[in-house]
Amino acid sequence: MTLQELEELKTDLRTVRKAVERHSPLFREIAASGAFSFLALPYGILTLVFGIGTQILVWDRGGFDRLPIWWPVSFWLYVFLVLVVGGVVKVAFLRKRAAKAGGGFWSLVLTIWANDWFHVNVSGALTLLGISVFAASSGHPWFILPACTIYYGFMISSMGFLLVARFEYFAAGWFAVLAGTISIFTLERAPWLWLGILAGGMLLIFGVGGLLPQKADKPGGDE
Repeated sequence: MTLQELEELKTDLRTVRKAVERHSPLFREIAASGAFSFLALPYGILTLVFGIGTQILVWDRGGFDRLPIWWPVSFWLYVFLVLVVGGVVKVAFLRKRAAKAGGGFWSLVLTIWANDWFHVNVSGALTLLGISVFAASSGHPWFILPACTIYYGFMISSMGFLLVARFEYFAAGWFAVLAGTISIFTLERAPWLWLGILAGGMLLIFGVGGLLPQKADKPGGDE
């Protein structure tokens, strides 16, 4: 491929991204909000602390079932807060932002999971489901963790490229794919440690990246 062909390909990719951006103003308005970064930071820190702390205690006590009762209770309470309370807060935030942008919550859901995104997200989700079922049925359920991490990495990177072009999406996406792949080799030796690194690290990188100054597009540079 010649240098001229590479430049033409680069221009074509920019055109594709701009076309998607123009057809997804609702998602761009919401995804570009710095609120996601503020939400990700505390979740990332707590997940990292719980993951590393749990692994240290498991190594010291010889098993998760031998930990002081208050630690597993605290851990599952945190999981509940993240999944349930955090989910409610996120939905409320998305509803508010979607209404402000002139759309609705289900319009946002359809933007991500329907239309052209259907082929990216649903095919990836089906692959993730198959890997998860295989990992659980073969006696290695912890391998669901890197599978989920890598899937989210590709998903976040795709959103960053096609929709918002923000640094935190690329950074968190690359981290998820690389760290998820590396974790496969030592995952079962330190699963809780990797839980903290993968989930907490991805949230931290997304949070910190979203607070950094974003590079502005050059006028006419992407047209």
